[in-house]
Amino acid sequence: MNRNTLAIITILLIARSTPDINAQDIAPLQFKHFEKIGTLKFDGLDTLLIGFIEQVDVDSNGRLLITDWIGKQTLLFDSTGTLLASLHPSTCHPAFPFRPTAAVFGNDEFIFVKDGSGGYWGYQFTAEGACLGRADRSFSSPKFIDVDPEGMMYGVGAGPPTKRVLTRMNSAGKVLAEFPLPPVEFPNSEHRFDQGGLIADGTHIFYASAGTLDILKLDPNGTEVDRFSKRNSWFNSPNKDIPADF
Repeated sequence: MNRNTLAIITILLIARSTPDINAQDIAPLQFKHFEKIGTLKFDGLDTLLIGFIEQVDVDSNGRLLITDWIGKQTLLFDSTGTLLASLHPSTCHPAFPFRPTAAVFGNDEFIFVKDGSGGYWGYQFTAEGACLGRADRSFSSPKFIDVDPEGMMYGVGAGPPTKRVLTRMNSAGKVLAEFPLPPVEFPNSEHRFDQGGLIADGTHIFYASAGTLDILKLDPNGTEVDRFSKRNSWFNSPNKDIPADF
């Protein structure tokens, strides 16, 4: 299973219906460049309670990583939806609070979980979900992270709005390099809102945020290669920035 499959899962999660007194009928989603592989259902008497799916990642074998921010859990499933492990740092860092905000596969070698609690900011696990230890002390919890096919981790969104950088890290989150990104018109909006994402495919890094209409295409050193300004019909581009102390 590849990034296209992950994109489909993500789109379906984002496109869930929301009650609205002014709601109109929404046409079924049409995917011109994707093929539906299947549907996984977590139903039955022994179904786990999942509070809110914050993020989903998929590896080359079709395994799923589901980050449940409200339920304070990261769940590892096989390609059929069978639960393989519940990732928790208590086995190597007992008594620390844990509220995962993102989890990504590092090829077939490791899993990295970002933590938003008052404990450490991240943890490294084996590919099977066993805790290896806390993230490196230099890890600053970027908003968006991804791991390329070589096992190198990239992140965007750490620090204040004035520090807009692409960060390269190793599998433990140790910062190896930082590269400045092109400025945006509304830096406070980009910093305040979490909408967006990052994909590192080994050749380029693609970054989208709420602060600009553009999707950036970068090389591994943060140099802009291209940008795409076409978004879907429901994207609302900001027309002014929010206050810095908002």
